[in-house]
Amino acid sequence: MRRTPQQINRRGELEHELANSARRARLLDERAPTDTVRVVTDGRSVVDVAEDVPAATG
Repeated sequence: MRRTPQQINRRGELEHELANSARRARLLDERAPTDTVRVVTDGRSVVDVAEDVPAATG
């Protein structure tokens, strides 16, 4: 489970979490099947993302 910045209290932990997130994103890019559908979530509300899911999944 990801922690929010407010929950990260030691110096360097945020940088560590960001590096882990970037590593996981690279792994997903490398290993996901070519027909994998992605829905952009950055900076969007849950409602906005949910509205895109039916179109993305058919």
